[in-house]
Formats: sequence, C-alpha cells, structure tokens
Amino acid sequence: MEDRRVQSRDITASRYSSYPATYARLQYSNSWRLHPVNANDWLQVDLRKNTTVAAVATQGDPGSSSYYVRSYKIAYGFSQDALQIMQNIGGGDLIFQGNRDSHTIVRNNFPAPVTARYFKILLHSWNTNYAGLRVEYYTCDP
Repeated sequence: MEDRRVQSRDITASRYSSYPATYARLQYSNSWRLHPVNANDWLQVDLRKNTTVAAVATQGDPGSSSYYVRSYKIAYGFSQDALQIMQNIGGGDLIFQGNRDSHTIVRNNFPAPVTARYFKILLHSWNTNYAGLRVEYYTCDP
C-alpha cells in the first residue's frame, strides 16, 4: 500500500470521521480516522487479484499521540461477500496485537501465508473514542 501499487479506490472502510480510508497507508502523513469507534468498524483492501500475504503492519494517527488501534482481527477471501476471519491454532478468531502508540510500526506475521483478493481489518480494541490506522500488507508475490 505504501508504494501505491494498491490504488486509493481499492481501500474502503465502514465509515470515517475526519480522514477517509485512502489515508490508511503506512508512513502516510495522515491516517484513516474514526470517531466514535465501535466494534463494527473495518478497513478493507482489494488487491485486485489473488495475492499471497504473509504479514500485516499497522501504525496509528500521526497527528495525535492517542489515536490508534490496540487490537484487531483480519478477514480475507476471494469475494467481498464470503470473507472468513483468520483463526488461531485452537480454532477461535485470531486477535492481532496492534499499536501502543501512534507512531511505532507493529508488524504481525500470519500463522501461515494466506492467498486471497480481499483483506479486511476488523477493529477489536482502540485507545480512545477516536481511532487512527495506517496499514501495510506484506506479500509473498513479486
């Protein structure tokens, strides 16, 4: 996403407050921002083709030290209408550790690489009633 191979039209979200989903690129000068945040909020990326992804990285909002996502789930699939949530070894939803501040990049490797076209971050917990998010997916494809 950071290198703009993912186009802005391919980054969507449940909603936004101040800054749209297109601002959700890692290291960008803004972020996707929400207020108030709720458990139904999500950020989705359409990679336009089936792509093998091995990891995800997140950052919070660079304009506020308190706007960030603490934890999240990831759903993925070949169709927007048939996404599945990544599972842990025990078969429950895998909850990824997010950020503890707005600026540090936190990378999470998937238990195994996943091939899909759509990847959706489902917010699980956040720092304040605001949330800011910047994202990068790491592929196994050239």
